[in-house]
Amino acid sequence: MTGAPAPAALAVTRSRGGSPLPAPTAGDVLRRLSTANDVLRFLTDDVPRLVLASLDEDLPRGASPARARVTRAKLKPGRKLTVSVDVTVDGIPRRPVAVTWDQSSGLSLLVAPVDPAFPQLTDVYDPVRLSALVAGAGADHGGLGPDLTVTALRYRPGQRHVVLVESADRTVRLYAKCYRDDTGRRAVAASETVSAALRAWGGPAEAVCAAGYVESHQLVLWSGHDGTVLSDRIAGPTTHAVSMATLAGRVLRAVHDVGVPLPNRDRGGSSDAVAEMASTRRAVDHVVALAPPVGERVAALLDRVLAELHTLPEESGHLLHGDFKCDNILVHDERLRLLDVDRVTTGDPALDLGKFTADLRWWTRSGGVDAGPLVSAFLEGYGPCPRARRRRADLYDVMFQLRSVGRRIPLQEAGWAETVETCVTAAELCHGNAA
Repeated sequence: MTGAPAPAALAVTRSRGGSPLPAPTAGDVLRRLSTANDVLRFLTDDVPRLVLASLDEDLPRGASPARARVTRAKLKPGRKLTVSVDVTVDGIPRRPVAVTWDQSSGLSLLVAPVDPAFPQLTDVYDPVRLSALVAGAGADHGGLGPDLTVTALRYRPGQRHVVLVESADRTVRLYAKCYRDDTGRRAVAASETVSAALRAWGGPAEAVCAAGYVESHQLVLWSGHDGTVLSDRIAGPTTHAVSMATLAGRVLRAVHDVGVPLPNRDRGGSSDAVAEMASTRRAVDHVVALAPPVGERVAALLDRVLAELHTLPEESGHLLHGDFKCDNILVHDERLRLLDVDRVTTGDPALDLGKFTADLRWWTRSGGVDAGPLVSAFLEGYGPCPRARRRRADLYDVMFQLRSVGRRIPLQEAGWAETVETCVTAAELCHGNAA
């Protein structure tokens, strides 16, 4: 990466001359964020200013002023606000920044590669050290050397980190993903299981391959591949988009139908429906708080969905991708490659079905395209299945649409409330039409 602020946790407390800045406390900030407009103003005006002021002494002087832009924000009303910020100088990206206002722990500002929960991350960002780790893992790096480049793709302190690793000539690339536990080792095993299932099926599909695992750093090296994510191929119900949706259905069915010795995911004794519903309600907490009338509709719809799911018997023991979405599928030469296998487990196949149809609706919505032909093509590709599975999939479709409302509509964009209402209305209509 290009130059970066000092690798340390920085407090938003200084100006260029060293005098304290009037940075708002976590409690002050969280009390202020009571409406969508409050959040928008804070994220677009205050956060960039505070970040740049904090980093002022560490940023190089450019011909044009440094700029900061919020790329992601997650609000837990009254409890926590987490913000991801990109900083550029003369249009050149610096290392990503994460700012957190937490009611219990206060204010923190971290600059990649700093993350107290991932101390190994400093080695991952260092080209020389990373090159040694790649070689030590026996990874098929195809010529990566100490002059490799490291680019942050996902910097989420305390949660996850993904970097792109490239050779100096950009002809060789790997993706390095850090974990806090042995999830990485399980992900490697899962990729092998899914790959074996798809080879046995014999169709035009495969799973992403692990190029190596660095146990000392709980780091998985994933092979880079040519292709385009499926979300970029489905702007509308074109012949190609329909054929890719059909193929995605066939691939998922091949995964679901293979018998594998994997344990069901640990739900803490809860059913899939209860666990997924709990996750969805957490995702929409801020919707309920910032847009109460729409939030009431969301809560009511989720209640109805859960009540119906309770009337339908769950299936278990099927191999699941666990995060089957369009941007986790790579298309190349009319073949599909499944990405992001961290969540592979066994459970109810309706979860994968419902997540994918909800995802199709998400990616076609922005283009004003009817998702119906793509959803139908996907389900046709998947083929016949028990009626109860299809009905559970319909209900999970609605649930995941609402989860997308909470997780995918950027808080820092104008018109957030209007977009939320549009998407909630669509989910309500989808539920009514499927009843």
